[in-house]
Amino acid sequence: VAYGIDSLFSFYHNKPKNLMSSGLIISSGYQCTHILPILEGRLDAKNCKRINLGGSQAAGYLQRLLQLKYPGHLAAITLSRMEEILHEHSYVAEDYVEELQKWRCPDYYENNVHKMQLPFSNKLLGSTLSSEEKQERRQQQLRRLQELNARRREEKLQLDQERLDRLLYVQELLEDGQMDQFHKALVELNMDSPEELQSYIQKLSSAVEQAKQKILQSEVTLEVDVVDSKPETPDLEQLEPSLEDVESINDFEPLFSEETPEVEKPVTTV
Repeated sequence: VAYGIDSLFSFYHNKPKNLMSSGLIISSGYQCTHILPILEGRLDAKNCKRINLGGSQAAGYLQRLLQLKYPGHLAAITLSRMEEILHEHSYVAEDYVEELQKWRCPDYYENNVHKMQLPFSNKLLGSTLSSEEKQERRQQQLRRLQELNARRREEKLQLDQERLDRLLYVQELLEDGQMDQFHKALVELNMDSPEELQSYIQKLSSAVEQAKQKILQSEVTLEVDVVDSKPETPDLEQLEPSLEDVESINDFEPLFSEETPEVEKPVTTV
């Protein structure tokens, strides 16, 4: 068993026999490259050099070049695929200028170019839903958005109503003649006078009333949209409703939280 530098073993194995040859060994690794000069069959260790350039840098550089050239295939141009291209489809040119002249020739290009197909998906881009399904989905999204806005308006209305009740309580202190508590409450509310309190109460009352009107209008609009989007009444011959009709009706049930009272039938007296 012998230990040594693999590139020197390769140089010794490939040199002509019985010849003290000289040469320059370029040993490229994954992370760096070593340059080893050979003088009359012996290694010139003092003049050996190490360059921090190897196969990983070449693969990374090729990856960045192809990603810039083909930005649409950014995800498919991976580092492992670039290493495969380097190992199986690339070579080191002995004369770089001469290689450039060869590749400028169209015939040489067609005979030596390597064309590769990146993996792709056969799935159709876009949705495969029908126009009716798309319309139904848009209606469902619109209903969810309306419900979300209605909840936000109700939450804001509740906060405004609580603040209005507090201001009305402070106003009652003034009407009852409890001036000490009234002035203390004004300081807590950051107000200076009863007139400012009354003005704020009027503005807040108007805002609360407008919010209630908007909530009522949104409920009416939502109810009309739900009624319009329900399927038509089936014929008398169709005794059992279809599964789609049952699902569509179940989707609308959460929109009506309040129970509708049943109308009493009139009683005819004889």
